Formats: sequence, structure tokens, C-alpha cells
Amino acid sequence: MQTWSVTARGLASVEVKGRNWLVALGRGLEEFGRVAALQRLACEVLPNGTVIARDIATGTGYVVQQVAFDADEVTAEAGPSERAHTTPPPPEEDTGADPVYDLPADAISELSMDESPVDAVLAADTAIEACRMTLRFAREKVPAEAGAVILEERGYLRFSAVDGPASRKLTGVRLPLGTGVAGYAMEKRKAMVLANAHDDPRHCGEVDALTGYVTREIAVVPLVRGDRVLGVLELMNCTGDRRFGDADLAVMRVLADGLALRLGH
Repeated sequence: MQTWSVTARGLASVEVKGRNWLVALGRGLEEFGRVAALQRLACEVLPNGTVIARDIATGTGYVVQQVAFDADEVTAEAGPSERAHTTPPPPEEDTGADPVYDLPADAISELSMDESPVDAVLAADTAIEACRMTLRFAREKVPAEAGAVILEERGYLRFSAVDGPASRKLTGVRLPLGTGVAGYAMEKRKAMVLANAHDDPRHCGEVDALTGYVTREIAVVPLVRGDRVLGVLELMNCTGDRRFGDADLAVMRVLADGLALRLGH
């Protein structure tokens, strides 16, 4: 019987036994006392075996990870992919009382900016190259620890380009549509800054639990092409003593519009 860790946002992690992640998730929900109120879950199995499940009604997310095998279950043929996964440490609490900016995307004035980055994005040979290029330019113009381009793909949100400490773990990962601040920004068609992401319900803390990266602050701008919202451009954790502000969102908006134009072709 395998041992699994089940983590819920705002609750302590529990360890349960189960033959597979589905059994483990059910037992974890019982431990949390969430079974009676549960109606529907959206689940995504990541390439490393970790499962992210989200309660459709409440938005509560759960992370299921295998942490160990019982000794009698381990065979000599077991490969590296079958070995135990360790649970990353919980994110550090950020108790700052910084404001949350929530601005309509069309209310942000475009910043005068060298057009060469946008021209380069428009000339990119492939969509993925355009995403990576946009993210690189964004981090050059707005210094940040990490960033991502997240695109809508067949009913999911896919991390199409990721840069920063957790890039290897997140690139290609898919989440249910509507998840986190990316899903919120797409739905509302708004650019925004979460100044205290850890305590904001719009932040998908399960991604931090998966990667071990602590997201303190997020700036996000939707990729809008006509009537369609294709995804978002995100930057996480300003470097130095800076905090994300309106000017940063304006720069990101220019790049996001260029990427949306390229992806719309």
C-alpha cells in the first residue's frame, strides 16, 4: 500500500494510505471533513505523478503527492519514476498589508517603448518561440524573479513558457480552466497586481505547493485578441525593493498585445 500526502490550501497536510491517487484523495478529503459538501472535482495528473484537484463549487484546491512505498511493495524492477516524491515545504506567510490593484485592462495607458521587442515577437517563427521571447522581454523591462505565459488550450490553462526557479517543474503543466489569478484575469479581462498573493483566494497556492516556490506578488495581463482571451502574461515577485505598479502593467500590456496579435495569426 502506498503512502500519499494530501495538501489543501489553508489546512495542514495529511498523510494517507491508498493503492492509487484517487483513493488517497478520497481519504484525504475525509480527513479534512470535506466529503459531505463536495459535488464536483476537476483533477489533473501532472507528468511527475502529482495530482492537482479543485472543488468546482468553492475553488478549493488539493495537491496529492506520493511520498513513500511500504517496503513490501518495492521490487527490484522499480524504476526512478516509481520512487517516492517528497512534499515541498509550505510557503512562508506574508503578513504585509499592501494594497491589491484591480484595474480594467483598457484603463492602462500604453507606455512609450522601443518597438523592437514587439516587432521581434511578431516575426517569431513559432507560437512557442513568440511566448518565450515575450516572457524574456517582459523580465528585462520589469525585473522579476519569475514569469510565465499561460495559454488556454482545449479547456485547460497550459504553462506554455516559464522562466525562473520553478521553470522545469511548470513548463507544459496544465490546470483546469478558470484556475487561479490567470483564470480570473481571463474571465474579467482585467490586468491586475496581487500585492499579497499568499493570502489572496485568487492565487492558486497549489502551484507553490507543487514547486516549492513562494509567490509573494503577481502581476498579470490578459492576452486579448478581438473577442477572444487567449491566456495571460504573468510576472512573479519584483526584484530588489520594488513592487509591481501601474507602469509595470503598462509595459506588460504592450508586450501582451503583441503576443496576442502573433498568436491570433
